[in-house]
Amino acid sequence: MVSITAHDEFRVLERVQECAGNPSLWPQTLQCVERSLKCRAYMLEFGPDKEHTGRFSDATQAKELIDFLDNVRTEANRTALRFLIDEAAVNYPYCKAQLTNRSKEVSKHPVPAEHPIANWPGLITPVLRSRGTTVLIGCLWSTISMEEADPDYVMPPFRRFAKAVSSALDVAERFSEAASRKEALQLMASSQKNAMCLIDEDLSIHFSTPSYRELLKDGHIFTVHGNRLVPTKKELETALTSVSQQVGAPFRSGAAAGQSLDATPVPEQSVFVSVHDEALCHVSIRGLPSLPGTPELAESNFILVEVRKPYKLSEDLKGLLRSAFGLSNGEARLAYDLAVSGSLAETLENLDITRNTAKTHLRRIYEKTSTQSQLELTQLIHSLSGLF
Repeated sequence: MVSITAHDEFRVLERVQECAGNPSLWPQTLQCVERSLKCRAYMLEFGPDKEHTGRFSDATQAKELIDFLDNVRTEANRTALRFLIDEAAVNYPYCKAQLTNRSKEVSKHPVPAEHPIANWPGLITPVLRSRGTTVLIGCLWSTISMEEADPDYVMPPFRRFAKAVSSALDVAERFSEAASRKEALQLMASSQKNAMCLIDEDLSIHFSTPSYRELLKDGHIFTVHGNRLVPTKKELETALTSVSQQVGAPFRSGAAAGQSLDATPVPEQSVFVSVHDEALCHVSIRGLPSLPGTPELAESNFILVEVRKPYKLSEDLKGLLRSAFGLSNGEARLAYDLAVSGSLAETLENLDITRNTAKTHLRRIYEKTSTQSQLELTQLIHSLSGLF
């Protein structure tokens, strides 16, 4: 007969709650469950691809239960494993014997009846479904037969154990979400010299700097609808859409393959926009991966939007343009002033030259600098400004 004392059950539930703040304790907690309930305890996490992640239970031990459930089909012609992952009610214990008795083994490679796990009574239930991830827990008893098992006796403590695990996983997920947001906000705070805001994949704003809020009031680059960031220019809309569609997939696929976040490409777009025919503004849109060590938050990614307004370029750039690209004095002055003002008309007035003269200079400038447009030339000069 399976038995558990009130003291042992309290110790198990206490260990489970400790895992909420320290997920690395799950393996030791499962060992405590096995000692207290005299069973074999399983905790199986399945990702969006329905593959076992190996996060909690020993891979070899988990495989025997996964193989068994995957080779038993229910009356609806679904495997018992897929039923538990996709359909079974959360925190509702299912008797393994009932799953087996109500099924028909139609698999091409059924588990042999003499397989030890086939004769072990036990209880299994989903305890979490979140963002495509499902976690199952199960307790199987190898020391008693199906006939000796008394579900009414072991069901109450198992149900309390399952609810405690469900609660601990939910709290751990919330802790990690808070840590991810804190990290993103710290990144934001570290570079507030530019107008910046933090949005999620749905473009909802989570944080913005004071200068960014002023920019939103202006409404010439972005506006806000409710709490959602809305670009006012087509090129910004295209860039935001591209990054928002990419931001989750690369990190999730990298995590699923065991790939380091450092090796996962970060989606990023740069757009130069003109406001009121003034100098260009640089809008940087970059995806931010979730915190390392939190695979359960693979979908909790953010997008950092930064607007860099023009700053005074060093006069020394004219000399660099002459020495590095062979520009004449007149060509260097034109290229520099054009990058500063962003307006050809204003540049012509500042330098007191004709449009034809400017066009002649520009043809030579583009040829010498290997650029093909005013935008490319401006990007080149602003990139060179970092040398001063």
